[in-house]
Amino acid sequence: MNANRSLINIQEFADNHKITFNASKSTVSLFTTNRHLYNYSSELFLMRERLNHSKYPTYLGFTLDSEVNCGKHIEKIADKARKRLKILKYLSGRD
Repeated sequence: MNANRSLINIQEFADNHKITFNASKSTVSLFTTNRHLYNYSSELFLMRERLNHSKYPTYLGFTLDSEVNCGKHIEKIADKARKRLKILKYLSGRD
């Protein structure tokens, strides 16, 4: 597969420049508008370790989704706000 060959080239470049990648912290995601490929999961390897597939990866606190409509990020923020609101409601009823 071309993607695996590209990962090998990236790893060789990293080795030559004394850069290390942590395969256990790396994930693979596919962003597409094709509904047939929505559940597609490829097997990519970095340093002979299979990379985990994530439909909703988080990058710098922003949750990405394959449909590119920010729905998952908004959902996570709303859930977080609801939890905090429940705590405030509980505390406001106390002395």
